[in-house]
Amino acid sequence: MPQVMGPKTYGKLERLQAKHLRIVELALQGMPSVRIARELEMSQSSIYNVMNAPIFKTELARRREERNALQDQAAAVGELNAKDLLASHSAFAAKTQIGLLSADNDRIRQIAAMDILDRTGHPKVTRQDSKQLRAVVVLDAAAVQRLQETTELCFGKELDFDSEGVELEREDGTRIPAGRLSEGT
Repeated sequence: MPQVMGPKTYGKLERLQAKHLRIVELALQGMPSVRIARELEMSQSSIYNVMNAPIFKTELARRREERNALQDQAAAVGELNAKDLLASHSAFAAKTQIGLLSADNDRIRQIAAMDILDRTGHPKVTRQDSKQLRAVVVLDAAAVQRLQETTELCFGKELDFDSEGVELEREDGTRIPAGRLSEGT
């Protein structure tokens, strides 16, 4: 049965008792006064009178400030800890990224390479840019022969590609235009 304490008792509230401090705790949790009354088996008017007493309001404000300060402090420490934690694992993340360069999947290797280049400040290469890039591949005569044999075995025909700008490097270091590989070296 709810306790009923008249306004005269709470109007002159000079000291907070344990039950008043419990009301402070519940109010800090955001509980409405109706529910506080039900929880503590007190009348709504008693809760109202306690919550409107100057000493209660002062205590509630002090505890709110204290709680907010602790939350701010915890958030700041948490943010620092998170940054420290991430920083301590950055070397592992870099090694993992480098390890992905050896993945079996071409797409994974490509993404890993792009991520590494992006994070190390290299400019992005667009598809148009990549068409203007020139790669130099040095093959000796035996490698050209194996390439031709493999192409014929896999595709049933000799290797055929546009060799404009392609050069072959001889064993003595001189380079000659490739023409078509099928024409010989």
